[in-house]
Amino acid sequence: MLKQRVITAIVLLALLLPALVASFSWPFAILTLLLIGAAGWGWGG
Repeated sequence: MLKQRVITAIVLLALLLPALVASFSWPFAILTLLLIGAAGWGWGG
């Protein structure tokens, strides 16, 4: 269980950090939209 959480955290950081340091804002906006959609899907189920 811990291994899965660590892998998930690494994957999310690998997506979040480049989106934060990008010179334009659309990568962060798309990533945020995807994460909100996934959270809504998980919460709705």
